[in-house]
Amino acid sequence: MHISLAMALGCIVTLAHAQDDIHTGQRPVLCAWGIYVELAKYGEICKLDENRDFLDALDANIARMDEFILRNSDFTREQLDAWQAVPTDVDADICEAGSEMRMIFESVLDYPIEQMNAQTDELLAVDRPPLADPCL
Repeated sequence: MHISLAMALGCIVTLAHAQDDIHTGQRPVLCAWGIYVELAKYGEICKLDENRDFLDALDANIARMDEFILRNSDFTREQLDAWQAVPTDVDADICEAGSEMRMIFESVLDYPIEQMNAQTDELLAVDRPPLADPCL
């Protein structure tokens, strides 16, 4: 699975304290996109349907970021889809209560959906290359 502990831990920090791209003053789109994608994949892998509102909001914001990335880069739909594909060879322990990823996922569930949407609006307000750094 693509979820790394560093990225997962970073999702909490990034959602709350995202850094600006040093060249544009805007947050790096690929950083936020990657974190949202990994959270969405985790929700899918672990069948966390009780969090459907949060997962639907992630999916909607990912779709908006996808369009931004496609419009402002050489990435193709196939490349984005490949990154977003849910792997089948996942260690089942990742979904267990008390696992690091489960605790990280649960810690972002309190993040208000309205705030996530507003942050995405701000993130995508200015067309520019979708950078990944600085991420954390």
